[in-house]
Amino acid sequence: MTLTLGGCMMGDKLHLDLEAPRGSTVTYRGDTDPMPASLAVPRPGKVGAKAYRKELEFEFILGGEPIEAEGVLETYGYEEHDVDRLSKNFLKIQPSHIRDIERGSAIVLNGTSASGQHIYQLTVGQSR
Repeated sequence: MTLTLGGCMMGDKLHLDLEAPRGSTVTYRGDTDPMPASLAVPRPGKVGAKAYRKELEFEFILGGEPIEAEGVLETYGYEEHDVDRLSKNFLKIQPSHIRDIERGSAIVLNGTSASGQHIYQLTVGQSR
């Protein structure tokens, strides 16, 4: 299933394959999808420019108990090389990250393209 996280921006989309433990979900604009989920988000053409900032909601399943969390996803412009076009971008939320969230910490995940350029930042913490 593909979620297209809106916004009308110049430039291409950044495609992220979002992964979390089995049974976890991501919610955007009231639509809840199981993970893994593929997100297509806007990115600017200008290298380093911040393109997109959107809130997401999560329900993680770890040890059978649901853990509700919310996050902010930001994407950045980068110069796309051949290796970037041929590669997938993964955003994997590990069980250790979810345990940190459950203990009240926020996690920050930064992603790079296959060519080593900063392409996203996801900050996630407990739902308020």
